[in-house]
Amino acid sequence: MLRRLILLTGLIWCMAMQAFADPLTESVVRQLQERGYQEVIVTRTWLGRNRIVATSPGRLREIILNPTTGEILRDFQISGSNLHIELLEEPNTAPAPEGGADE
Repeated sequence: MLRRLILLTGLIWCMAMQAFADPLTESVVRQLQERGYQEVIVTRTWLGRNRIVATSPGRLREIILNPTTGEILRDFQISGSNLHIELLEEPNTAPAPEGGADE
């Protein structure tokens, strides 16, 4: 029984370390912390993608990364009742216009 517990603990530890070993994931976590997100949690999805959930007062953000290709598959932020997209990678570009085409 103790042997199984040790093996299971080692397996969980190795899986958790794989999620943090990706340089792209580390870069995204660093950028989120620099933008004021206080709690950043990195987990792995069933499809092997990195899921980063970051929170700060009044904001929740989720980013899904493909560690193989480096592609950001999803990046969204919920602030109060508003839902908007804020990209991390190109801070020098103009922000996307708010609102829809009907406004």
